[in-house]
Amino acid sequence: NPTYPDQPTRQDNELMALFIANGHIDDDIQEDQKLVEYAEKPLIYLNLKDGNFKDVSAQTGSLGQGKYVARGCAAADYDLSGNVSIAMSSNAGVGRLFKNGGTANRSLRLELEGVKSNRSAIGTRVTVATPSGSQLYTVRSGSSYCSQSELPITVGLGKEAMSGKITVHWPSGEVSELGALEAGQFYKVVEGKGVGSKTALNNSH
Repeated sequence: NPTYPDQPTRQDNELMALFIANGHIDDDIQEDQKLVEYAEKPLIYLNLKDGNFKDVSAQTGSLGQGKYVARGCAAADYDLSGNVSIAMSSNAGVGRLFKNGGTANRSLRLELEGVKSNRSAIGTRVTVATPSGSQLYTVRSGSSYCSQSELPITVGLGKEAMSGKITVHWPSGEVSELGALEAGQFYKVVEGKGVGSKTALNNSH
């Protein structure tokens, strides 16, 4: 998950993890380069928040084991479980959905609606205070080749039952202070009005 007030660095706060869908563009690449394959494994890197990323691909089950001629990917909590899953397209192949089964960790979700800003809230930045430090999220359009991840934000909270202070910086320049919010909930946040509604996530804890 994607510097702003108090200037936390994007490297340490926005990129929680990095997923790369791989696949070469030439189906006969091995005729020229024996060590390069047409179908390739996806890569998953965990942000260690010290300026380095760790390759954890081998720890992600089927997602990191198969080889694909992947082209685009998108992330979404499609089942509203509080866990972000990955959909991946393949060249001349089937699309795949890799479900995130989750852990005992907690999360909450925010769906933002602009009023003065664009309705989809593209460009809005959200900072979340947690015991382990500040997290930064950005609502963005375009996320991969011919792909679009969902616009709602999933905030990971670890074992915490509540977030710390959540601050929303809208493209219009307006700032919404939401305070601390309960884990396991999906919140609708409207520019200038704050939290408008909330619903419980599936399998929330």
